[in-house]
Amino acid sequence: MAFYGITDTGLKRKNNQDYFKTATIGNTEIAVLCDGMGGAAGGAVASKLAADNFMEYIDKNAELLNNPDDIKQLLLDAGQFAHKSVYDCAGEYTELDGMGTTLVACIFISGILHIINAGDSRLYVLKGGQLQKLTKDHSLVQELIDKGKITTEEAKNHPYKNYIMRALGTEETLLYDYFIYTEEFEYVLLCSDGLYNFVSEDDIKEIISDKDKIENKLEKLIKTANDGGGGDNISAVLIAGLRSENGKEISL
Repeated sequence: MAFYGITDTGLKRKNNQDYFKTATIGNTEIAVLCDGMGGAAGGAVASKLAADNFMEYIDKNAELLNNPDDIKQLLLDAGQFAHKSVYDCAGEYTELDGMGTTLVACIFISGILHIINAGDSRLYVLKGGQLQKLTKDHSLVQELIDKGKITTEEAKNHPYKNYIMRALGTEETLLYDYFIYTEEFEYVLLCSDGLYNFVSEDDIKEIISDKDKIENKLEKLIKTANDGGGGDNISAVLIAGLRSENGKEISL
């Protein structure tokens, strides 16, 4: 098992409002990635506050990782703890009013991947050379796609493609989506929209499938996003070293 994370301001933004953290607790791998919003200061504060508090909650309740039946609730409770930290901070400091952040996080333990998300940061898995998006964006364009109002292709250039329907800190209550993935896979990718809005899923698949060191894969993803316009902060966490379909460990 190996982690590597990377973040870049991009070519158009003055500040980086993305933030991620990874951790290993016993035989458990944990990753969280957040994309902040609400002004230069607010967005950066929100994303770091959310990720830090998410990991703090997991660490303080690490004994729950020993019971598979507790993993889902642990993830959701950590997500709510992160949300409340952002919401309370925004309410306390007027200069941070309106700040918020997306959150996507996963726990990998005993061959099972547990995932939560709110907002439009994503989690993908690469299995058998195929890239699969496991999370669902909480965005206006996704709702329009679901209702048949626009196509996936039209969503790429929609004027409201950055409008988020769920985010930590913006409302008193927040609903997370929870997913579980039990199949074997080669890689897990968590990323902000600054990656997938400027790099096609086909290119993402090709880059992370390449036989190269894990850090080189992510550096290439950042470069490709910047070459594609670099219009937003770009962040990605890649988790490798999982067992492939033939049962062999992936070479890093």
